[in-house]
Amino acid sequence: MFSSSLTEEVRIIEEDIEAVKAKVDDSVMCEKLRLFVNAPREIQDTYRADAAEGKIPLLTVVLRSGEAPALNRDQLRRVHRAHLAHAVYMREREDLADSDDDDGPRDEETWLFEDLKVLVQLYSRLRDREQLIALIFEVNRLDERSVSPLTRSLPGCYCRIAQGYHLHFLCAISPSIQGCQYRNFYIRSTEFYHRFNQSCRGHGRK
Repeated sequence: MFSSSLTEEVRIIEEDIEAVKAKVDDSVMCEKLRLFVNAPREIQDTYRADAAEGKIPLLTVVLRSGEAPALNRDQLRRVHRAHLAHAVYMREREDLADSDDDDGPRDEETWLFEDLKVLVQLYSRLRDREQLIALIFEVNRLDERSVSPLTRSLPGCYCRIAQGYHLHFLCAISPSIQGCQYRNFYIRSTEFYHRFNQSCRGHGRK
C-alpha cells in the first residue's frame, strides 16, 4: 500500500515536471537542473559555495556553469535577463506591506526564473520518492532468510553501524513524507532493522 502510494506520487510529480518543462521550453536548462539535483552532495556544495561567494542565486550559478550540457550564448542571455528581472521582483515583494498584495511576476523573464525554481523542487521530490521506493524494495527483498546468511560474515560492530544508519535515514526522510506514510515506513524499516540486529546478536554468541 505504501509503495503503491509512492508510485502514484512519482507519476503525478513526473506529470508536473513535464508541464513545467513545457513552460520553460528549453530542454538544456531543464537537464542541467535535473543533473544538479541528482549530483553527489559534494558537487552540490561546490555550487552552493560559488553562489554564496558571488552573492547570486544558486539557480543562476548552476545554469551558467560550463558543465555539460552547456548553454549557448542566447540561452545564457536569457538566464541573465531572467536573473535580473527576478531580482527586481523579489525587491518589490520585500517592499509590500502585505504579502497578499503580491500578484506574482508580470513578465516572462521573471516567470522563467520562478518556473525553474519550481522545477528544481519537483526534481528534488522525485529523487526522494524514487530513492525511498528503491529502499522499500530492498527491505522487502531482504527477509530473515537473506539477512541471516549476510550477517554471519559481518563483524559485530556492523550492528551498531546499522542502528546509526537506520536512525539517520528516518530523520533524513521525515521532511519528505508525512502522516501515515511516514508511520508505515517507520514500522516496516524498524522491523527490518530488528531482524538484522537479532541476526547480528546471534552471530556474536557463536
